[in-house]
Amino acid sequence: MTFPRPLSEQERVLVRWMLQHGEPGAERFLGQLDEAVVSGVCGCGCASVDFQIGDRHTDRKTGMTILSDYLYGPESPPLGAFVFAHGDTLGGLEVYGFGETADRLPSPEELRPMEKTTSEQDAPSNDSIILKISVLQSGEILLDGHTSTIPDLSNRLDKLKNDEGTVWYYREAALAEPPKESMLVIKEVADRGLPITLSTKPDFSDYVGSDGQLHPRK
Repeated sequence: MTFPRPLSEQERVLVRWMLQHGEPGAERFLGQLDEAVVSGVCGCGCASVDFQIGDRHTDRKTGMTILSDYLYGPESPPLGAFVFAHGDTLGGLEVYGFGETADRLPSPEELRPMEKTTSEQDAPSNDSIILKISVLQSGEILLDGHTSTIPDLSNRLDKLKNDEGTVWYYREAALAEPPKESMLVIKEVADRGLPITLSTKPDFSDYVGSDGQLHPRK
């Protein structure tokens, strides 16, 4: 493979989501993501990538700043992913394992916070405007239980953003390889910066809190 190369859609969606849900100030690097290309990969076989931003040359002497840090995969031992910067330049995406090679990238809905910090307060109030999105293993998209399309989803999300609403998201067979529609849906939500909670049940009766644990909705 020759470098530099464009970011894959999966790389771009994942990094965008992580910057939007990262450390304070991480969002200011979103503009650089639009200019980013992959300048290299890790030699160990993992899915980590280094970025080049336009004509900038990364100064690694400035050290590394973690912009967003998450776990995914099994509880023990887990896999990890973080987005980093060198100084004021977006540096790349690192994935790693504890005893195994992280040879694939997670989807945003697989991520869970590095630290366990909170509980039911993560869940939006049922009084807020909510759009329930389901992605079936077949790739079918459901909006509030009705079959829909990406263009219709875009229109609904634009209205939801204007109404300051929230997305509840469910993906069927979450441990299986996600259909391409799943990544498209997450991209549409992430592009608008909408708050999102993830459910493991098709009736949305639970949610994954920022502590990485399941909680019942009330």
